[in-house]
Amino acid sequence: MPETLLPQSSVHVGVWTEISPEDGKSTRTLTTSNHDMFVFVAVLALLIAYVGERSWKIMRMILYFSRGTVEEHRSMEDQKKIFIESYAPFDTCIKYIRFYFKNRHPGLPWVEVLFAIFVILSAVGFAGGFLFFAAYFPKPFTHNRVRLQPTSDCGYGYLNLSKIEQLDTLNTLPDQAELYSQLNQLAEFAVNGSFLASSYVDACYGDDAVNDSCDLMFTKRISWNAMNNASCPFTQGQCVGGENSSYTLDTGDVRFASLGVNIKSTLSFRKKTTCSPIVMDPYRVDSEGGVGGIYSHLMYRGRNITETIRNDVAAAYQVNAWMPRIGTQVHPNLQPKVGNVSIVYINRNNLVHLYPTSQPVFSATENITLFGGYTAYTPSWEHRLGAIGCVETLQMCRQNAKSDQKECSNWVGVVRGEDNWTGLDDFYDKSDETEKGLMELLLPAHSVLQTIADAARGSGANLVASRSLINLPLEESMLTELQTSDEPEQWKREVKQWFNVVLSVIQLAGLYFPTVPPFLDKSLMVNELKKESRFICSSIKINSLQYSSINFDAVIAILASSALLITISFMDRVLAHFPWGRGVRMAFRMWRDYHRVAPNIQHGDVENQAGQRMHLLNNGP
Repeated sequence: MPETLLPQSSVHVGVWTEISPEDGKSTRTLTTSNHDMFVFVAVLALLIAYVGERSWKIMRMILYFSRGTVEEHRSMEDQKKIFIESYAPFDTCIKYIRFYFKNRHPGLPWVEVLFAIFVILSAVGFAGGFLFFAAYFPKPFTHNRVRLQPTSDCGYGYLNLSKIEQLDTLNTLPDQAELYSQLNQLAEFAVNGSFLASSYVDACYGDDAVNDSCDLMFTKRISWNAMNNASCPFTQGQCVGGENSSYTLDTGDVRFASLGVNIKSTLSFRKKTTCSPIVMDPYRVDSEGGVGGIYSHLMYRGRNITETIRNDVAAAYQVNAWMPRIGTQVHPNLQPKVGNVSIVYINRNNLVHLYPTSQPVFSATENITLFGGYTAYTPSWEHRLGAIGCVETLQMCRQNAKSDQKECSNWVGVVRGEDNWTGLDDFYDKSDETEKGLMELLLPAHSVLQTIADAARGSGANLVASRSLINLPLEESMLTELQTSDEPEQWKREVKQWFNVVLSVIQLAGLYFPTVPPFLDKSLMVNELKKESRFICSSIKINSLQYSSINFDAVIAILASSALLITISFMDRVLAHFPWGRGVRMAFRMWRDYHRVAPNIQHGDVENQAGQRMHLLNNGP
C-alpha cells in the first residue's frame, strides 16, 4: 500500500473508549507506542509475578489452618513445617509428595490421605494457573487497534468545482485560467483517489492477499456474494446474452462498526450492483453508410454523449465511463425502476488475443499472423467497441432494540438525485442523530468515487484486459499488446474489480475523514461534513504497526486485585502479633479440638465436660 495511506502521525495516544463491534460493549483503552507498551507490560508482569508469590502465601496460610481441623497425627508438625518453609507451589508439592510416601503406612487415616491429595492438587493447580496466566497475560488485554486523532482539517473534503459547474448553466462562461485549474485538480483528485483504491484492491482484495499493509484497515476487505445468470435490470432485449445473463454482486448487510467506526450502532448498509453487456446496434447515431461507429446510450442536458470506434495507433484498449449525475439521462430502455445507472465503454484497437473468443465486449474472431507464423486473433471492426451497463442500489438497515427485528429502508440509488433527494426520507426521519450522520457520509451532497463508472474511469486501463500484457512484433513489424488470457467471461472479471474499488473507497474514507486525503489540494477543498456527522472525526479505528493498546479497565482491575492480595498476604503477621489475631487462631484450635473430644464425652457428665473445655481454653491443643 502507498506510504500516504499510513496515518501513523494521527494516532491518538492516551486513554479512550473502545466500543466492540460485536456486542456494543465499551471498555477504556490505553494506547502508547510499542516501546512504551513493552516497558509497561514488563513492569506489570513483574508485579503479577510478585503477586503470585504472595498469593501462594495466602494459600499456604489457608492450608495451614485447614490442617488444624484434621484429626491429630504424629506427623502434623512436619506437615505444618512444610507449609511454613516452602515458598513456591512446586516446592510445596514436591515436599508434600515426599512426606506422604515417607510416612505412608496401612493405618494412615483416610482423612490424612484426602488432605494430602488436596494439598498436592492445590499446589499443581495454582502453579499451572499462574504459568498459564503469565504466558498468555498480554494476549487478552493488548492489541494494535488504535484511534485516529482528528486534525484541524477533519471533514468530508470535496473540491470546489464552481467553475466547472458553471458550464452547466450555459449562460456565462467562467474564466479560462480558473476553469483549467479546477479541471486539472479534478483530474488529479479522481486519478489519485482511484489509484490508491485500486492499489489497495490489488494488494488486499484477492483470494490470496497476504500483504502486511492490508492489516492497516480495521476490516481487511468488504466481502460480497456473486450471482450469475441474474435477471437483466433493463427493459427486454437490452442485455447481450438474454434476459437471465446478468451478473449481480451483493455485499449483504455491512455494519459501520465492523469497518472501524467506533460507535454503538446496529446501522448497516447493503450495496447491490447488477451489470450486463448492453446491445450496441440500436444506439448507433452516425449517419454515414458503410464503415462507421458512433454510439450513444445517454444524454447530458439534452445532448447526446457519443462514443466512437477507435482507429488509431494509441494503446490497444481504452476505458471511458459515464457516472450518474444531475443532468445526465440514460436512454429510457436503460432506466431501471430503482437505482443509478453507470455506462462503461471499452474500446479496443487491434488488441491481439492468443485465443479466439466470442464473449461479449471482449470478442476476438479475426485471424492475424504473429512473428514466426503463429496465429492470433483480433476483434472485428463492429466489435471493437462494447458497453457494460450497471444498475447500482443501496439499502440501509438497523436492528430494533425493543423488538429485536430488522428494519430496512427501501432500495434506493447510491448517489443523490435532484434537490438532494435520496429516497431514504422515512427511514432517515426515524433514525437517531448518529445514524443520520452515518447516512450523510454514505450519501454526501457531492459523491466522490462511489459508482462503478467512477472506478472504471478513474482507474483507467489498469482494470481492463489481462494482467499479463506483453509486446510482440507482427509480420508488418508493428509492436502490439497481447491479451494472453483465455478468461471465458472477461467482462465479469472487470466488473468484480470495479465493484471492489467502490467498496475499498468506503473503507479508505475512514482514514480520510479525520486526516484529509493526502492528494487533495487543501486550497480548493470544501468541507461538506454536516454537524450530525462530526462524531466521525474522533471515532475511526485502524490497526497500527507502531502503536499498541491495552484494556485499561483490565489493568485497573489487576492493580486493585493485586493490592488486595498483597494486603491479605500480610495477614499472617497480623494474626501472629495482635491480640485479636491470637484469638482467631485459638478459635480455630478450639473448634478443631472440640469436635475431636466431643464424641467421647458422656452427655450426663456435666462437670467432666466443663473441665475438658476449660483445659482446652487454658492450655490449647
